[in-house]
Amino acid sequence: MLAMNLNGVSHENVVIKLFPYTFQGFVGSWYFSLPTGLIRTWGAFEEIFLVKFGDDRTITSLINDVSNIKASLNESIKEFNSIFNKLLNKIPSSSKPTIYVQLEWYISSLPSNITFFVDRANKDTLVENMKEALSVERRIIALEKRS
Repeated sequence: MLAMNLNGVSHENVVIKLFPYTFQGFVGSWYFSLPTGLIRTWGAFEEIFLVKFGDDRTITSLINDVSNIKASLNESIKEFNSIFNKLLNKIPSSSKPTIYVQLEWYISSLPSNITFFVDRANKDTLVENMKEALSVERRIIALEKRS
């Protein structure tokens, strides 16, 4: 590992200057639109970042939200999968329930015409179940077009 020691320049100063260049998309646009000089310490960056992108809900409320989410009939499965994943990923890994509980939450959140087929497919992972739900939705749409 390359290390440099410059007089008067701390590791924190280097991190604050370089870290933003790892941002992509919306986060990068947001950061580079901030007024120059607004962020001078890592603590200031952390506070501003969490205000903008953090989630102040408790773990209990996040778990409650994921376990009770329901896909609406006019929402595509692709859209719903994205929403479900974003919400699930807000729960810290140490607090996430087992994969079996996650699968139960997901399958029970789908519209009833899709739930039956996804549950019956008996897939082992969340990703496989999400792909199955997309496949079932496509088949349903194809059948409706034929009718």
